[in-house]
Amino acid sequence: MTTKQSKAFDLSILDTVAGGDEGFDLELKHPVTGEELGMVIHLIGGDSAEWGRIDRARRNKRLDKLQKSGRLKNITQVTEENERESIHDLATASRSWKTKAVMDDKGNIIDPEKKTLLFGGKEYEHTTENAIYLFGRLPWMKEQVDIAIGDRANFIKG
Repeated sequence: MTTKQSKAFDLSILDTVAGGDEGFDLELKHPVTGEELGMVIHLIGGDSAEWGRIDRARRNKRLDKLQKSGRLKNITQVTEENERESIHDLATASRSWKTKAVMDDKGNIIDPEKKTLLFGGKEYEHTTENAIYLFGRLPWMKEQVDIAIGDRANFIKG
């Protein structure tokens, strides 16, 4: 009788901290049709060491405010503050962005790749401030970024 010996599963291939630190390129999609827009945002993951620092800093700031005030703010203020913090955190988790090169039917480049996103006729380079602005103006964009950061499958390499 022969016993079959299998190799143990190596959990390192499921290391979402390392994968989150490395990041993921999110291709933005049209919020209605799902069509790819040719715009890519590089994001760190929700399990990354950096995201952990961002999250802890936000929670510590909130606790500090509560301790100093001695009471909770009204619910409207808390909701608005949470939304601002969420947008800021997502903007901080975005590392770069670009618009892919546009090609004609023959494969010729019409418009080269740019490290900007176009909104309202203006090109925005990646900065935290610009990400805050665009994520605040375009809720569907913020939502796609938020979902991508939280989806561990995006940060598992292998």
